Amino acid sequence: MTSFVTAFLVHLYIMVNGFLNHDSMYNFYSDLAGAGSGRYTLQYLNGITSNFDLHYLNALVSIIYISLTVVLLVELFKITSKSLIVLFSLLYVSYPTISATFAYMFTSDGYFLAKFLTVLAIYLVFNLKHKWISFPIGAVLIYIALGTYQINIALALTLILFLFIRDNLVEKSIAYSRYLLAGISVGLGLIVYVIHFKWYQSKSGLVAYNGIDKAGQISSESIRKAIENTFEDLQWYLFNDYQFVNLFEKLNITFIALCVVMIIIAFFVNRRSMLHIGSVIISIGVIPFVWYCIYFISPGVIYHILMKQHFVFLFIIGLVLIELFYVHKNQVIQLINIGMLILLAVIGFNHTIISNIYYEKMSDVNKQSDALFNRVVYDIERIEQYDQTMPIVIIGFPSRALSIADRYDEKTPWNVGAGNR
Repeated sequence: MTSFVTAFLVHLYIMVNGFLNHDSMYNFYSDLAGAGSGRYTLQYLNGITSNFDLHYLNALVSIIYISLTVVLLVELFKITSKSLIVLFSLLYVSYPTISATFAYMFTSDGYFLAKFLTVLAIYLVFNLKHKWISFPIGAVLIYIALGTYQINIALALTLILFLFIRDNLVEKSIAYSRYLLAGISVGLGLIVYVIHFKWYQSKSGLVAYNGIDKAGQISSESIRKAIENTFEDLQWYLFNDYQFVNLFEKLNITFIALCVVMIIIAFFVNRRSMLHIGSVIISIGVIPFVWYCIYFISPGVIYHILMKQHFVFLFIIGLVLIELFYVHKNQVIQLINIGMLILLAVIGFNHTIISNIYYEKMSDVNKQSDALFNRVVYDIERIEQYDQTMPIVIIGFPSRALSIADRYDEKTPWNVGAGNR
């Protein structure tokens, strides 16, 4: 309920206002059959709320899926403090990728259901006693999720990786077998998807969209480029090319610095073994490559902001560390804990502000576009020789001085998707 109410309040503006963009203008009714782009199951998950772009209903159902996802994640990360569960909900539902997905409301419910199924797959493998049941079910759920949006492979792998970091920081003994089973379950789901993908590619071909048609064309050059793109996009997205103009990137660098300090302290106060310490360090080192694994699979892909929901787990580790330090009475540790708590609350609030700035931008751009084209149509209809059956072609762009979007982009963090709303 906490996550539902939080998500409802954060995204209320776009729920009650129907905004158009370049995609939704022609997807007001669409079955979203995306086999040509490898999205074989999207039309089925999205079809639950019909093929119409039902703005409020799609958003409401999406929020239900988001809330269910948060419930599972809270269980997986074993967050027990009520205040931290509230903060967990805020951090997840306000992350900029949520508002980016809501910009494409006609497909948002399908995307969020796929994310829920991805998390559910890992949850079942980790928690069901009968692994022979959870293992194949998890693989099927992963296949369905990948068939809706391929980026869910990064979500699954990131979740497993951050749970592994969490266990090495907190738990006295680690059930390595469940990580192995989760990895195999994800791998099996991926194999089934790849078989389907290759079969369809050989039969019907693929669209040249966002590197889909180049998927699987891996070479030493593509790997080198993938590594380069990984670090370029990571520093651009999190730190705005180290310009630190906006609060977004300032909070990110502050959080990472404080998180490193708390992890080092955790190694000592929680008496971690060298195996635990080494596992955490190695896991942190591979985070960028797991986040951007699609670069290595599909050369030519561009990471749109809505492909980065799994980045939010970075902040969830902060919550894990706060709960870990609750039992320690050392004043310095408690001050650091309070500092992290305040910082994460500010980050969640800042993400909420960013989301609503972009919703306001979409509203203003829609109003401006409507007014501009009403004026153009009015001027056309006043032409003497005008005939309603006459085809009209409009060539050119409106004056940049008229662009409301540009004014927003000058004042908001471009790196979290201002150019894509």
